[in-house]
Amino acid sequence: MWDKFGGYLLLLLGLTAKAERVQDVLRLRLFLDNIGFSDLSAKDIKKWLPKDRRRFEIIQESYMREKEMEEEILMQRREEEGRGKERRKALLEKEERNGRK
Repeated sequence: MWDKFGGYLLLLLGLTAKAERVQDVLRLRLFLDNIGFSDLSAKDIKKWLPKDRRRFEIIQESYMREKEMEEEILMQRREEEGRGKERRKALLEKEERNGRK
């Protein structure tokens, strides 16, 4: 019984590892397409010299910083819109109170 279970477990681990490698390649492909390096492949990147790898890391870091800044700007806009709604609501309530007097 344990022989079959062990074999099944090894097969499952192997398939999971392969699926993760495929996902990693897909994530890399999407990232490279997004930053304009769609002609690169994982095999090409493995052949890079340390200076090429460092240059790519710098590009990757700047891309991540840019995305974080975009997200931060979006959050600030949402906060400003929320404050604007609160101000409009307060003004309407004030006008209603003044109109009743």
